[in-house]
Amino acid sequence: MNFQGSLRGRLGYAFDRTLLYTTAGAAIGQFEYKYTNWPGVSETFNKTLAGFTGGAGVEHAVTDYLTLRAEYRFTAYPRFWNNSVIAFPGASGTQHARNHAIRIGASYKF
Repeated sequence: MNFQGSLRGRLGYAFDRTLLYTTAGAAIGQFEYKYTNWPGVSETFNKTLAGFTGGAGVEHAVTDYLTLRAEYRFTAYPRFWNNSVIAFPGASGTQHARNHAIRIGASYKF
């Protein structure tokens, strides 16, 4: 994966200084696949795809200025095919990219 980004919303419930939330939205990513055979003949495919991402997390205000967060996100992209012309002429490779991620972070409010 060369790059990945998302535009998401959050919906949650706050109690005291802690926010429990779910998140969902659109994702975009660029994928690169390389097929190589013996004796080293290869070809590369690049695809940029839009998909869906969703997850859940927790964010806690440690102070009035510092928050810490942890979240789980699942991202799925549509299935696509690469038709080989050079490395494996006539062959087709099916790809179905999915990503599971656990992210941690901090925010400081100025």
